[in-house]
Amino acid sequence: CFLDAKNIAADTDVTFVWILNGKEILKTNLKIKAGPKWRTRADKNLHNQKGEWKVELRDASGAMLKDVSFQVE
Repeated sequence: CFLDAKNIAADTDVTFVWILNGKEILKTNLKIKAGPKWRTRADKNLHNQKGEWKVELRDASGAMLKDVSFQVE
């Protein structure tokens, strides 16, 4: 998952949360620096784990900013 953040007011942390069939599998914490633009990414090897996947992007307080869902068959 890629993150293209813009107009970051202060240094902060974000977390990518990988969820399979409703169960949290992995959290990846990343630092984002203040500035006009910041790009980063988080990845996970799915190891052919089939089912309903969701990746949530959360802010430093844990609030969900965005999510994406996909199916592995």
